[in-house]
Amino acid sequence: MQVFPYILTRIGGGSLKNLTQVNTSQLLGCLEKLQALQEQKELAKQALCDTLLTYNKTLADSKAQNHIQNVRRDIFNNRPLKPAAIWQARQHLPASLAATLDSYLALVAGIQQAEENAGSVYQQVCTTIRLHLQQLATDENLQKGLVLSSQPLLQALTQYVQKNPGEFKKKEFQTEQSLLKYLTRMYTKTSPFSTFTSLAVSTLSQSASRAIQVGYSEGRSGQVVGHIRVNNQLFRYLKDLFAASREIYVHLRLRPNPTIAREAGQLVYLTNHQNVEAFQRIPNNAVLGLVLELMQQQPAGIRFSALVEQVCDYVDASEKAIEQYIRQLIGYGFVEFDLGVSGTDPDWDTKLIAELSYLQQQKVAYIDELLYALQEVRRLAGEYAFAAADKRQHLLSEAFKQFRGICMKLHEAAGLPEMERKTLEELQQALYLKRQEAEKLNKLPALEKQPSLLVAEREPVAQTSSEEIAFEHKSSTFFHFKAEQLFYEDATRELTIEYKAGTVKKFISALADLLQQLRLFQGMTDEREQMKQYFLQKYGAGNRISLLTFYEDFYRDIKRPEAQNQLQKRKETQKNTHLAEESSIPEKANPPTASTDKEDIPRQAQLKQWMQHMGAAFRNQAMTQKDQLEVSLGLLQQLNEQPLFQRNTKKESNSYGAFVQWYQEKDEAGEWQLKGVLNACFSGYGKMISRFLHVFPQEVTAATREWNRQLQGKDELFIENGDASYFNANLHPPLMPYEIRTPGGHTSLPIEKQLPVTEFDVCLDEEANELKLLHRPTGKRAYVFDLGFQGQGGRSPLFQLLDKFTKAQYLSVYPLLAAINKVTEKTQVTETHAGEKKIQVLPRIVYAESIILQRKAWIVSKEWLPFRQPGMSDWQYYAAIQTWRRAQEIPDEVYVKISSTRNTSEKEPEPGKKLGRDDYKPQYINFTDPLLVHLFEKLLGKVPESLKIEEMLPASHQVTQITNQPFVTECVVQWYDY
Repeated sequence: MQVFPYILTRIGGGSLKNLTQVNTSQLLGCLEKLQALQEQKELAKQALCDTLLTYNKTLADSKAQNHIQNVRRDIFNNRPLKPAAIWQARQHLPASLAATLDSYLALVAGIQQAEENAGSVYQQVCTTIRLHLQQLATDENLQKGLVLSSQPLLQALTQYVQKNPGEFKKKEFQTEQSLLKYLTRMYTKTSPFSTFTSLAVSTLSQSASRAIQVGYSEGRSGQVVGHIRVNNQLFRYLKDLFAASREIYVHLRLRPNPTIAREAGQLVYLTNHQNVEAFQRIPNNAVLGLVLELMQQQPAGIRFSALVEQVCDYVDASEKAIEQYIRQLIGYGFVEFDLGVSGTDPDWDTKLIAELSYLQQQKVAYIDELLYALQEVRRLAGEYAFAAADKRQHLLSEAFKQFRGICMKLHEAAGLPEMERKTLEELQQALYLKRQEAEKLNKLPALEKQPSLLVAEREPVAQTSSEEIAFEHKSSTFFHFKAEQLFYEDATRELTIEYKAGTVKKFISALADLLQQLRLFQGMTDEREQMKQYFLQKYGAGNRISLLTFYEDFYRDIKRPEAQNQLQKRKETQKNTHLAEESSIPEKANPPTASTDKEDIPRQAQLKQWMQHMGAAFRNQAMTQKDQLEVSLGLLQQLNEQPLFQRNTKKESNSYGAFVQWYQEKDEAGEWQLKGVLNACFSGYGKMISRFLHVFPQEVTAATREWNRQLQGKDELFIENGDASYFNANLHPPLMPYEIRTPGGHTSLPIEKQLPVTEFDVCLDEEANELKLLHRPTGKRAYVFDLGFQGQGGRSPLFQLLDKFTKAQYLSVYPLLAAINKVTEKTQVTETHAGEKKIQVLPRIVYAESIILQRKAWIVSKEWLPFRQPGMSDWQYYAAIQTWRRAQEIPDEVYVKISSTRNTSEKEPEPGKKLGRDDYKPQYINFTDPLLVHLFEKLLGKVPESLKIEEMLPASHQVTQITNQPFVTECVVQWYDY
């Protein structure tokens, strides 16, 4: 096992100290004093009530008894004491008891004064924090990020920072809430976007004196530098414009659909438009065959006009008729435009400039202006990267003006509808006027049934079978972009981070051993088994079937019926369950059987038995250790040695990766040791660093390619997967020796490295008892790799099928955590008098003493959340929150996450509390900060079922020090098993 020498470190956009800079110790001191007085009062109240009751029994005068009893009841029930009632009772009390009553009343007065003092300090602290927030709102990294993320908030902050906190009204408080969300995510989360998070490529060091060592470039001292890419959706839009403009498309290159095959007098092919796929069948004829033959003679592509001219040499038809015929073939996906530029290339705009030089030579109208606009956008992007926030606004506006201006000229020249050239504001105004007119005519209901002017036509995202009519490719040429959608930014921080090689190797070796013990739960196993069983039943073990034949049959017979069933059961299947089900094991799996032969029981039951055995091994530990549980390699090995769970232990070459939040601590000998929280595991091969490679030195990309190449066997082909997705997070350089060419797919490598999908067969690997992909021309086994960031749900069906023929392994620790949490759910839960579970405590789970697999967490049912009670002031609610969370032993700093995973029933937030897209993300909360407590309260109102509260780990004092300030960091580390 070798650790890849380059580690991507993601760094919070600012120092964590910015969130804790305001000292709240005086406020907390007031709270502690008040709590001490209240405890003293409870003791004094009990003693006084008992004494009054005893004394009252000695009196014979019923009137006197009533006076004393009335006061006693008010004291006992914490009701306000009336002076008249106290005076009347005092007349009948001995001096000693009257003195005791006076002491109690003084104590009550002291508490009232303490509450008033605390309330005053609370207001002072809130004002101080708001003044500090106003300073943070002017932070350059925040404002730079907001230029692309939230223009409305950026504009609102201009007024917010100028307003006296004592004069805040509803608008300022709303701005404050939004600002807090951005700042907390900027300082405590490491999800890269613009300057909210910065990146650094880190290395391993043999000589580092500490486990984590930070250095700085001379004169740079940790400066943040922006790296701008142009949104690849703009490239997609330009392609649609080109395809709609005759003056342009006649000069573009054409290539045949890479899947065309002859079948019983028909030409059969798979077409993909915006990742909608369908098999098309066109009756073969002489003209169609001629068009195909002429294109195949020029693998690099043939110009549209040249193809028309050559077809006219053989066919007795007008040039116009042939042109229309070819246009129709393009519409049905038989022929594809090829601009020679990949939609996954980070530098697609500069590559496009080079490709458009031919059109410039042909003096195509507006091409000079387009080239100038693209060059200007790139130049302005370069200035934008180093500009201050206010300058960025101007640069972005100018770049947008340049790009939209030339697009509108091309759009008009292509003869496209004038309505599509209107801005969003103009369309909204037109829609508003149309509604007003309709209201006057009492025709609003009829108008609402009409499609919105802002909605572009789109094909339904559904699989189209061979029995259904063919669909034609349709694209929208309406310019729907906003200025802030023009650029896509990543930021790097000018510093060097070194990790001590020996400590990293020790950490990763332990993690690698753990993951191998969990191979029983390897991702995609069920899908692969389903494909294998279908293959055996449909074709037989000894057959070798074309990949596209298998794809069409499998999706028609299996996947499409599955999708239809899932659509009917969408509500049921989308319900989340406990963390115990994050391992993808159904809660109601087949009941365990007594069989000890793993081949005799269904896989799901086998996995459930594994979890039950693992849970049983932790039952005693879970009952005695409430905060932290330890997992050992030996325990896992012992379980996996049982015949029921034995798996293939053959050592295989592969690459893996993980998200880890590392921190360093000294051991008893004074040596720095590396510890870390494991956030996620994934396949390696450069997948989770791919989109950031363009901002780092070229040697990082070169090393990734070389390490991947070394893993490729002599009888193997490593091929990058691809489809028609336009997704900015997929932008990356090619990392494999080959890439697959699919209909409408993006390709970046030279033509000889592009392997058409038609060149592959599917057959059974009898030795491994699994399906394999063979490259027909070379006879080599092919492995396909997904190296983009986009989730499977947004990928084409063919892409998803190809991904099952990967060498990459998807291993996870979730099954292990699920097994342990299932046990702790029964042993570490707070219950009500009715026995209903209210708060489940998930323990911290540690492996090999240094790897934190799970942070300690509290799953709180909605009914048990600390909502504000009627009449509570802000200060009183703040105090109540402190009491509540300390009773549950919840620390000061946490992350909270709204979850609907508590029960199987779906619940919606309260009216007016609709969940936003970001509400499901973990939100940092510091319970000592009054404004963050207020943010916490706002989140409570949106909880449908339960709230997950998770300890902050690494804690504030453990995070990495950069420029002598604490910064939250997360690393992307990879390793290779050769």
